[in-house]
Amino acid sequence: MNISRIDYSDLSNVARTKSGKRAAVKQVRKPAKAASGKCPTGKVRMKDHKQAVQKLHRAKGAGFIELANNGSTTRQECRTYFCGRCNGHHLTSMREWTIRSGQVAA
Repeated sequence: MNISRIDYSDLSNVARTKSGKRAAVKQVRKPAKAASGKCPTGKVRMKDHKQAVQKLHRAKGAGFIELANNGSTTRQECRTYFCGRCNGHHLTSMREWTIRSGQVAA
């Protein structure tokens, strides 16, 4: 007589349906990090304005914590902007957008 033993380590992959029947647990996929990443310029890319604003608020909070703990901070992010090269958003420490131009010919 061959009695199979229950391997309880496999029960982590078993769930119950509403009717009480055993069902396999769906594998939850982690979200791809392709939404964020690097721009060809090397800057960190955010997929949309909302995500960029959230990162900006986190950076401000991190700056306040660093200022309270160390007495100084190097964090100066103050606004977000759209990048046409990667079709994403970036953070910048520049207060206003300016066009840099060379000397104007007379």
